[in-house]
Amino acid sequence: MEKIRISAATLVIIKLDDKYLLALNKTRSKAGIKVFTPLGGNLKFNKSAKLFLVSLGAEFEQNNGLRLSMPKKNLSKFEQWFKKKVQREITPYRELKEELVDEIKVFDKLPRHAVKFKFIQTKKERRITDRPGQKGKLTQRYFEIFEVKLIPKYEKILRRKISKTNKLELITKKEIISKKSKSKIRIGTNCRALI
Repeated sequence: MEKIRISAATLVIIKLDDKYLLALNKTRSKAGIKVFTPLGGNLKFNKSAKLFLVSLGAEFEQNNGLRLSMPKKNLSKFEQWFKKKVQREITPYRELKEELVDEIKVFDKLPRHAVKFKFIQTKKERRITDRPGQKGKLTQRYFEIFEVKLIPKYEKILRRKISKTNKLELITKKEIISKKSKSKIRIGTNCRALI
């Protein structure tokens, strides 16, 4: 039975001075690969969805993350469920907080009221992944794209911290298209979904 890998994630557009805020990808950095990718990340599903996903033949890469493999014939059933936006995360808030507070340490805390989300669209693409541990697998990717605005106090802190870390960079549309930043670091293919 032919299987396909699925990866469902939120991608965050934070624009400052007409440039896109990107971060060094943590997973790839651990594997010795430097690449800038959007903020955001793997969507998680609720416990109530597990039985349904298992009924589709899902094999999970991690506990309740929407990175999984299943028989290709069940992909349309997965998509129908995914589009309903129930029994799963529907904003990038958790991921944004993990990245900007816990990992990159831009903020001490990121309260929910400090972040305004605007859903833009869901983009789909199918490609061979280069994700460490899954490299070479055909992957159906779903990107839920959100525009994010921080309240002024938090935007000011963010602007100050960008210049003090090598984990964040403001990238132009031209750099995204060329797949390379001015600092000569590769830009991930998922960044194209932002423009």
